[in-house]
Amino acid sequence: MHIGHIRRYQNARLANAIEMPDGTISRPWKKPAGSSLINHEMSVVQMILKRAGIWKQRFAQHYEPIPKPPTRPKKVMSDWEEERFFQIGETNPDWELAYIAAGITANTSAAGTELRHLKIGNLFLDNPFPTFLIPPEFCKNDNRGRRIFINETCMRFFRMAVAWANKNGSFRPEHHLFPKRICRGLYDPYKPASTSWLRNQFHDWREAADLPWLTPHCLRHQIITKLFEEGHSEQDIQSITGQLSRQSLKMYSHNRIERQSSVLGSIDPLKRKPVETSRIGAVRSMSQNN
Repeated sequence: MHIGHIRRYQNARLANAIEMPDGTISRPWKKPAGSSLINHEMSVVQMILKRAGIWKQRFAQHYEPIPKPPTRPKKVMSDWEEERFFQIGETNPDWELAYIAAGITANTSAAGTELRHLKIGNLFLDNPFPTFLIPPEFCKNDNRGRRIFINETCMRFFRMAVAWANKNGSFRPEHHLFPKRICRGLYDPYKPASTSWLRNQFHDWREAADLPWLTPHCLRHQIITKLFEEGHSEQDIQSITGQLSRQSLKMYSHNRIERQSSVLGSIDPLKRKPVETSRIGAVRSMSQNN
């Protein structure tokens, strides 16, 4: 084994393509791999070769990990697009579940597995300060567990969620707020919704709103972007969203185009109040006298 084998493997994983001796192309994986996955695989290979005592002598000097693609700001909706999106979602009862989940995410940042594993007992809707609890064991990482305040708009979505859950057999504290669908009209309250629970409803909804790029997780990006634009501190934002990496903080702090328009428009010479001619003349006269 030599460094060329590793290079060929990296390229094959990137393209999901291996040229066979007869000239045909084999595609042994389901899809091309990204740089992060390939580099993780190479880390395992590196540990094996180190154990064999040949990494340093034969590979270390020549090995290069796949560079990570540049981080791009997440795409978010304008205020008008977001308002229109929810107006459209409210009109179709077939999208009820997606509408509820999207409303909760857009107001709390809770998304994906965090919502799927919510239980009735995690909701404290009748407290003076209503909240819900996201246990750390059901988060993307252990530092994302948190208790989140429920604002008035979000309370409406949570009331709808509880009514939907009760209608489908979830009513005990240990029952899931969004239970697993067994078949049409039948749910298992002791199991969380599947990972594809919103796929069809959300797809049809976003197509109707002419937002084909939008995903349920985009609504998490939406609220984080808005929180940064409002000027809230990183500490306050992370108490709502859970821990964010420095890279994520930098990415999310970008402004939307409409906010940039407002900021840059304030210094646009064509929009600023013209300086009075008499004041200009007075300034010039003072300069000449001096």
